Amino acid sequence: MDPVESRSGAPVFNRTITLRDTWAAKAAASAKAAEEPKAREKKAAAAESPAAPRKSRAEFRAEARAADPELARRHGAYTREHGLSQDEADLLAGDPATAAYFDAAVAAKARPATAARWLLNDLAGLAGDRPLASLPLPGAAFGRFVALVDAGRVTAAGAKALLSELVAAGGDPEARMKALGFEKIEDRGAVEAAVTRALAAHATEADRYRAGEKKLFGVLVGAAMKQAGGGADAAVVRKVLEEKLR
Repeated sequence: MDPVESRSGAPVFNRTITLRDTWAAKAAASAKAAEEPKAREKKAAAAESPAAPRKSRAEFRAEARAADPELARRHGAYTREHGLSQDEADLLAGDPATAAYFDAAVAAKARPATAARWLLNDLAGLAGDRPLASLPLPGAAFGRFVALVDAGRVTAAGAKALLSELVAAGGDPEARMKALGFEKIEDRGAVEAAVTRALAAHATEADRYRAGEKKLFGVLVGAAMKQAGGGADAAVVRKVLEEKLR
């Protein structure tokens, strides 16, 4: 009650403000301080105890073979009968789907070593996260593609481009190779004709090369390869081009 303003029968009350309550904060701080030693002890104990080692992918594949006698049999056959390295056999026999795909390719007359190399180095990258069985390129068709490579009917660059097309759209490998112009050109006359067309289309670059700008040779090689439709052997193209630029 206000001592000045209040009168008998007409009291006046002043509004008061409570003091700031610091007890709760102090209590929380005390509780935290009490828990800190325990937390430090737990952390130290966790640091002292060694963490369980993480398994590698190779270890997971080894466990899968240990649990599946068929995978183990395939792993042994890949090294003994097909002459693959331990690493190649490990990757190919790591799961039933990959092993089945590889076996289908070999059954289609692909050389095991070539099939393994193209599957692990190229096809796996093109497939990405997609299972091999979901690709429009079945294992047998992949084997026919590898057989084309083994027979030397497609250049290395053409083979990579052809495989990319097959993974994207499928189809018979030989038919797609011919349709896309990736079949290797064995006729030297056809290579010479392609080089002649390239030099005619890039006469300025050819003259500059002869005048000393040797860096233009790569440009002329690319033009000749384009004229050949991608099926020419790059080594043959370079040799013919060097002869015609003299």
